[in-house]
Amino acid sequence: MIPDCNQPAAASLETRTLCGHHFISICSRRLEEYASNPTQGQLPDEIWAFLSECTPAIAEFTSNAKQLDHADRLQLLEILLHASALTRHMRRSPRKKASLPVRLRWEGFGQPWEEETTTVTLSRYGALVECQHPVQCKDILLLERSDTHKQVRGEVVWLRPKWPGRQQIGIKFLDCENFWELDWSAVQHEPV
Repeated sequence: MIPDCNQPAAASLETRTLCGHHFISICSRRLEEYASNPTQGQLPDEIWAFLSECTPAIAEFTSNAKQLDHADRLQLLEILLHASALTRHMRRSPRKKASLPVRLRWEGFGQPWEEETTTVTLSRYGALVECQHPVQCKDILLLERSDTHKQVRGEVVWLRPKWPGRQQIGIKFLDCENFWELDWSAVQHEPV
């Protein structure tokens, strides 16, 4: 709660319950601060955490708020668009081009498969890899490094056909933050 605010709680953000007015105000102010301080194409963890919490909080707030006026709805839409633009144009961590041998495994419904392949790009939270098997967004794969045999589960979050029978897939790691064991503070942002 905000001190001296006697309005009913309407949303939660950063472990605080807020009235609708303060929720909208804080989201707007924070997004303006982030937009006015460019981060060289990379989102610091603090901003990423805020955006990850803010977006679903807005969705929950609008679905539960029965008496939002037109101005509030427009402000919330503007906040969502602003948050979306920030995440679309900035990355959570730097990308590093690297061709490393890995093994992909899928054990979902149907015929399980496994293939030896290579990475295209690495990030702190995932990778872009070549894949010859059909996959869909939200599929869960097991990725294993050929050099260390270390394994990580990842979700397919992006697909791009490359040529018949082959594609590039973006994988977001589910249970590991630095699978590649790199010093990410020393990695320069590379356009990919």
